[in-house]
Amino acid sequence: ITLRDVWFANNDTGFVVGGGSETQPSNIVLTTDGGTTWTSRGLPGGLAPNRVSFFDGKRGIVIGDFSSFVQRPGRINRHIADVGILQTTNAGESWTVYSTGSSRGLYGLSVSPSGAATAVGEYGTIFRTENFASTWILLTRVTTEDINSVVFINSDRGIAAGNNGVILLTTNGGSVWIQKQTGTGQSFFAVAFANIDRAYAVGSNGVILRTSDGGETWTSINAPTSAWLFGLSFSNLSTCTVVGDTGVILRTTNDGVSWQRQTSGTDAALNAVSFADSNTGIVVGSLGTVYTTSNGGNSWEERQLPFLSTGLEAVQFTSQELPGRLEMESIELRMPGKLGQELHKRVAHTG
Repeated sequence: ITLRDVWFANNDTGFVVGGGSETQPSNIVLTTDGGTTWTSRGLPGGLAPNRVSFFDGKRGIVIGDFSSFVQRPGRINRHIADVGILQTTNAGESWTVYSTGSSRGLYGLSVSPSGAATAVGEYGTIFRTENFASTWILLTRVTTEDINSVVFINSDRGIAAGNNGVILLTTNGGSVWIQKQTGTGQSFFAVAFANIDRAYAVGSNGVILRTSDGGETWTSINAPTSAWLFGLSFSNLSTCTVVGDTGVILRTTNDGVSWQRQTSGTDAALNAVSFADSNTGIVVGSLGTVYTTSNGGNSWEERQLPFLSTGLEAVQFTSQELPGRLEMESIELRMPGKLGQELHKRVAHTG
């Protein structure tokens, strides 16, 4: 099964979503022991789930699309019929379908315990809710580029990043987004805040951009790689780890002035990284690649996760009390944006 996303409420309890093709039924599975055992909860038929997140221990959402499938030689082509959002109020025991009426795929999701959430995706699509996903509003399109990632540092300030150098900023909780100058045509696959002022965006061909004013202006950081970069995680204001294609792991401890290339022990594409503190971290990638470190990346140890035989796309663990996310994909997985087909050929090749 193709696993696309996982959300953890704490170190023990988490959800994983996946499937949604003619050979893979849609599913959501639950663990209450940190991933040792899993229980299937199921999802409404026909949904291809892309992301899952929860406002609290009971109320959560899954975004995806209701699709038809056409078999083509060597791959499956998906024709999106309608984008779907699922809502639960009982920790996934049952789900309510909310149809957006849009044919645009949704790729990124940011959820706040206050009940606000933002979903972004294809062709500049941005949906917003303020009432725990009961109703959604389609915002005015700011760009026609696909938006691949979105993150909020507080209830007001958020950044969305996507293809062809697009970075959007909101300072009013997502009601209005403004496109910012980036000086690059590279595509961004991940964006993260270190604090309310500092954030990085990473993407194709080794691009790393930094902002020191909360996303208003962006400058390029020189990185010792031309690999595509898929994920990043801040340990503190000056320490950041970035991962990408061909097993690349880069770490800075001086806010990007210099970077050390760490030995990952794999040539697989590393799609995401998360550090709980300066020493404890995890990276995940194609073909089920999972590595952990307890010494800041000086050495990495390979791990095995249940239900994992193909690729992982993203992971984030913030603390025992705050949500974390793990996004998983396989060789057939779909990376957000128009560059997805080319990217996943590279993921399959390097995996």
